[in-house]
Amino acid sequence: MRNETIRKLSLLNVIPKRLLAAVGGYVSSLMLAAKKHTFQSAAEIAGLDESRISAAMNSSHMPQVSRDVLNRSVRRRLKRFKRLEGRLVFIVDGTIVGRRGRKIENAGKHHSGSGFVWGHKFVNFVLLGECGVLPLGSEPVYSKKYARENGIKRKTEIEIVVDWINGLGSKFSAEELRSALFLFDSGYDARAVQHAVKGIGADFVMSLKSSRIVNGSKVKDLFWRTRRWLKNQTIRLHAGSGGKKARRTFSVRAAREANLKGFGLVTAVCSKAESRKGKPTKYLATSDLEMSPREILRWYSMRWRIETWHREMKQGFGYVDCRARRFSAVESHIRFCLTAYLLQKESGERQITKEEQTLKKAVRSLKFELNKFGSGDDLRIRLSQAVQSIAA
Repeated sequence: MRNETIRKLSLLNVIPKRLLAAVGGYVSSLMLAAKKHTFQSAAEIAGLDESRISAAMNSSHMPQVSRDVLNRSVRRRLKRFKRLEGRLVFIVDGTIVGRRGRKIENAGKHHSGSGFVWGHKFVNFVLLGECGVLPLGSEPVYSKKYARENGIKRKTEIEIVVDWINGLGSKFSAEELRSALFLFDSGYDARAVQHAVKGIGADFVMSLKSSRIVNGSKVKDLFWRTRRWLKNQTIRLHAGSGGKKARRTFSVRAAREANLKGFGLVTAVCSKAESRKGKPTKYLATSDLEMSPREILRWYSMRWRIETWHREMKQGFGYVDCRARRFSAVESHIRFCLTAYLLQKESGERQITKEEQTLKKAVRSLKFELNKFGSGDDLRIRLSQAVQSIAA
């Protein structure tokens, strides 16, 4: 497995030869199923000392190497990726890697759905397709202190998203972007993001903040005032991660050609989940005026795929397992996790444990020995010696 991973990474022509063994071993260790992925386990897979893995990951130029490795891996995987309904569907979402400690670089207080979390925040960009999710990149959110100390121009989370959207013109053609669709939650309800999406000719479906101004009033108040004459529509969809048989019922009201302050005309939708406890209400909007309320709800429900992908990355590929003090190592680790995910999906095999890999290696060695001329006697001697050692 390690040799195959090193061979694939060497074909990218972006990793220096002196780092190829360390990077190949590190990515190979992330592809294995384990409760925790550490520098020590990576060193065992790579056949190197743990200090060499640590020195390589903590080097100042490793973030650029990891970025190049991920970009080349994405480009290779993108050629065979089956798009959803023949169009590009992008999902943008942030995730927080919780950390504790005084000397940890770039750690800060970030807001999440359950409160505030202390750690590192990354903005992930994925492409949704028929076979699942294709990660395109992961950008860190720098704190003011870390940016000032390292001479980095600090960008807010919204500015990171806007810059990434504006850079899509170099990766995809104008015709592909005109049919593209972006899915956002309410955390990215900002005029700059909406104008960036329309600037490349694409459309968006996003959740609006309840205080966002639509038709001269807050969207929450708008749907409250119009509750008597806007017709309710019941929609049933296969939404969430409950499986094919799980269906949810939504009560939907739509305001077509509504004026979203700071942007322009949108179709606004008030959606209430009738089949869930508490009946949470969401306010959705799309820049595609021809999209029906059912299509808006269906597209937005697909945004849940990135949440299940986050869970898969954290549980299977060590997304939150890096405990290095330097943030350059954490940043490189995140990109190597995405690279490991791409290589694993490209192989089409399930994740195996370290013990299963050792057993497969022993079986391959045994098959090699059996193919040798006159190897039967030698194998019998080795077997008797192994039995005697076990008995002793």
